[in-house]
Parts: sequence; C-alpha cells; structure tokens
Amino acid sequence: DLSQDLFASLPLNASYSEALDILTGRFGTPQRWGNMDIFDTVVFDEVAQRQRLATIHTGNRLARAALVINVDSSSAGTVMDVFDRVKRRMIDKYGTPGDVYERGMATTSLAADVREGTFIRNYEWDLGGRYLRLALPRRLDGRLTVEVVTADSFPPIQENTWGLERIN
Repeated sequence: DLSQDLFASLPLNASYSEALDILTGRFGTPQRWGNMDIFDTVVFDEVAQRQRLATIHTGNRLARAALVINVDSSSAGTVMDVFDRVKRRMIDKYGTPGDVYERGMATTSLAADVREGTFIRNYEWDLGGRYLRLALPRRLDGRLTVEVVTADSFPPIQENTWGLERIN
C-alpha cells in the first residue's frame, strides 16, 4: 500500500509488472522511456515545481525509483528553498539522515557549481535493506533537479554523478 509512505513501500526487486500495476492505479498511465516509466504526479504538496516519479527496471524487477523535481536553475534561492522544504519533510518522516555530505555555498552560479562538483548536497537514510537519498545531482545538461531516490545501493555519498540524466 503506497498511501502511507511512497518511498519505503515501493517493492524494490519485486516483479516490475506488479509494481507498475500498483503505481498506475495510484498515479495513472505513465510515459515509457526505455527501461523507465515516468508518472507526472505530486508527492510533496508544498512544492509547486513539476514533480515526476520515475521507476527504473532491470528485466522484470523494480531496480530503483526516483522523484525528480524541476527547479529554476537561474535562482539559487528558489533551488535551495525547494531542497530545504523537501529535506524538512523527509527529516520529519525518517528522522536524521544516517549519512550527509555537503560541499560549497549556494551562490548565483549554483548550476555551474553543481556541474563542476564544487557544490554538493547529499542526504541519505537507511530504510533497512534499502536506501533513500535526497540530492542535487550533477547533470551534464546543466539543469538543476532535486531528486529523491530509493535503491538498494548508491555510489559513495561524496559522489554526485548518479542522477537521472534522461529526464528533462
């Protein structure tokens, strides 16, 4: 049942077709891109920016799921406001993150700083056998996204190159 906690209840490594049936029942028909299904949805009510839930499968298994929030790259204040609102909600829900990595200060060149790796914000929670990460991952296209991803594992917390490039 996804009504209680979307990220903790997604059935990682379970049958992808079963997971997709559950998600389609809740969010409607997704858009398919290769090994991803993307749902336009709202997970965080307090965030006005576009939110999309992407599910990624390997074979017929749900490998990971990511909520991608598009933010205005031209305004560091807006980006960090959205990030902080999501972070507060996640701390309220999951408690203090088990692992945190922060580098740099938010400036007017935030998009370039993220792309160059001089600004990093990664917060990670261990949900007992799976992980949940909140971040501003580096994207080669220079766009900024706030991402909340659940998976069995991630690259080391200091790395910032694991985001979903294929979602514009």
